[in-house]
Amino acid sequence: VSLRVRVTFGGGWSDPPRSCLEHGGTVLNASLLLGGEKPVWALAERIAEPVLRLESDDQGVCRDYTRLEALATGNPHDPHALCKAALVVCGVTKNGMEGPVAPLLAKLGGGIRLRTAVKNVPKGSGLGTSSIVSPAVARALSQLLWPPEDASRTSPLPLCLEQLMNTRGGRRYQIGGS
Repeated sequence: VSLRVRVTFGGGWSDPPRSCLEHGGTVLNASLLLGGEKPVWALAERIAEPVLRLESDDQGVCRDYTRLEALATGNPHDPHALCKAALVVCGVTKNGMEGPVAPLLAKLGGGIRLRTAVKNVPKGSGLGTSSIVSPAVARALSQLLWPPEDASRTSPLPLCLEQLMNTRGGRRYQIGGS
């Protein structure tokens, strides 16, 4: 799944839950191609090994997870926080699970490789790259787990994912880079 970056013209931070639920919120944003390309992407695929392999190209981090307790969410500084939260919101894992991942993966049809990248966009650019990775990962996992992808099933996932990461993400993230 590849997505565009997002630029917000106004209303940012009026859309995270609690604020938007109590006071309403309106955000004006647009999605952009960079150099004619969608620079944010995620790949979910089956692998032979009975592991959850999480890779972040732009952070240069790759790890094979073999224990469920290592997949706990809630630490936004974890380089795999977003992918771990995506695994929870897509129903692969749950917080508080313990033990080896192999039996769980056997039920799902095998190991899973989840790879993310943001190409040619500097961190802190304001183009919403970290938040656009959320829907890319959710869509990539949903295509792997529930083909064909069901937009009604996947559209709320990025907001849930951001909440699990404790980053206070808002509703504009769900569609900003589509």
